[in-house]
Amino acid sequence: KFFLAVPPLLPATEKSPWLARQDFLDLAPHVDGFSVMTYDHNTATGRPGANCPLPWLQANIKHMEKGPKRSKEPPLPEAVRPRVLLGANFYGWDFAPSRGGLAAVTVSDLVPLLQKHQPELRWDEGVEEHTFQYQDKEGHVHHVWYPTPRSLEARLQVARDAGVGISVWELGQGLERFFDLL
Repeated sequence: KFFLAVPPLLPATEKSPWLARQDFLDLAPHVDGFSVMTYDHNTATGRPGANCPLPWLQANIKHMEKGPKRSKEPPLPEAVRPRVLLGANFYGWDFAPSRGGLAAVTVSDLVPLLQKHQPELRWDEGVEEHTFQYQDKEGHVHHVWYPTPRSLEARLQVARDAGVGISVWELGQGLERFFDLL
């Protein structure tokens, strides 16, 4: 099987897609499927924020299905839809803007951070992800965004509703509970 990993059709910081919808349709007959990298949304900006804001994920699906707004493009062929896999991140990001830092957070990083700082987890309704803040020993404030079962469930439901699958990046980086949801 040959699955092509492709960037999201609506990149977070670009004005136009890296891969146009027509490119996607032209490639479909030549691959077994697509793994759409719908994660790392805010890493390009360097500003703290969700890894996969749910509205952005939904906008990518809509763009893939129907094309740009006011487009007269035909809908995504039914034969292609099941071969699309939305990327689900099992890792998060730790943003430290005051020192220009950004670091990936896996479950092996997350547990010690939570134990050491005992931060308050906050659910962001706008993006449907959990986040928390902590201050390091140098006084820099860190903003951490990490997937939780609740956020993963929301993304899995979006994929089910759209009739597409899920690809995971990366299996060993997330909470054990994630496997129960898959």
